[in-house]
Amino acid sequence: MNSKIVEKKVILINSISNFSDDDGSMQKIARSFESLGHKVFYIEKPVSFLNMARNWKNIFIIFNRFFSKNIHLERKSMSIVNPGVFPILGYFISAFRKKYEVKKLGYLKKYHFDIIINYDPLGDFFLQLCKDYFEDAKIGFYNTQDFLATPQPSFLKKVRSLSINSIYNDKMNKIIISNPNLEKYGKYDLLLFGGVETDKFKFRIKKIDSKNLNVIYHGTFNVALDYDLMFKIISSNNHITFNFLGPIKDTNSKIDRILSLKNVNHLGPVNYSKVPDIIAQYDIGFIPYYINELTDSVTSLKLYEYLSIGMPIVTTSYSEAINNKSKLFFIDDGDTFEEAGSINEETLIQNYNIASEKSWLTNTKKIIGLYENFNTK
Repeated sequence: MNSKIVEKKVILINSISNFSDDDGSMQKIARSFESLGHKVFYIEKPVSFLNMARNWKNIFIIFNRFFSKNIHLERKSMSIVNPGVFPILGYFISAFRKKYEVKKLGYLKKYHFDIIINYDPLGDFFLQLCKDYFEDAKIGFYNTQDFLATPQPSFLKKVRSLSINSIYNDKMNKIIISNPNLEKYGKYDLLLFGGVETDKFKFRIKKIDSKNLNVIYHGTFNVALDYDLMFKIISSNNHITFNFLGPIKDTNSKIDRILSLKNVNHLGPVNYSKVPDIIAQYDIGFIPYYINELTDSVTSLKLYEYLSIGMPIVTTSYSEAINNKSKLFFIDDGDTFEEAGSINEETLIQNYNIASEKSWLTNTKKIIGLYENFNTK
């Protein structure tokens, strides 16, 4: 790692999730910047009344947006930015979307930012305004998935496509991607596969009883999961207990069918801080992703988290898994959970070493290095 001393930065992150919500890449990067001594402003996800059609609980977020402060401190060096409520016509009419970004950035203009990272695929107007408001800031787009491959209305896909193309075509923007397959959108400046917070997901050795296997999937029920495959595997391995930790964010009727199986436990959602200790109690990590255009571009954080804990992994052959140098067990190749359970300690340690090379602290230093123009490999 390059030993060059980096001056402390003020960093603005424009996210598509709430800081305390589902704890994805941007929350972890934000915490890593903070732990390195930088000051972070984290803009939370845009929410409109249209979002209530997808989840009525968004009414509480919308209500809170109207009455909370524009900026509040989450911790000593972490400020959470309330972006207000997204105008319902913003998805349809560019002028409304731009007006929203102007309002959102209005109370940030008094600050000085060294680095601005946009994660929003509809962030073209946001980045254009940042160039006007923060002339000295270094600006970039962090792309962690193929946003156009997710199920969405055709009008939204068109708007997102125009926005993403605009972001990529602006030569002033640094482009960071988390999967090489995202290169189809254009050239990039930095490739960062997913990472892990090694201070939370601590390596442990667990004795595995091959006659009493407990498998864990942690994360949301979402469109990336192959529910038909999951049902087939679980129902044909009724001697194995399958546990699912996390919320259901999909309306697929097959989910109820899976959860009704006798060898399935749904543990429900928990605070992210509890996830490492909970999954460490189980034997084998499970990643039953589809193999399709969407998963060709994802970065699966749970892959690195399982590896960091020292868990054997049974997975489908989605892009990131087959390109990982760790020893994994592939359903598509006929590997079994029993084989995964018999993995030796030396291999688990090797897997951990590979995962720890991709810690979020390391990834964050590489982002700083990109803007400081020095090598952090």
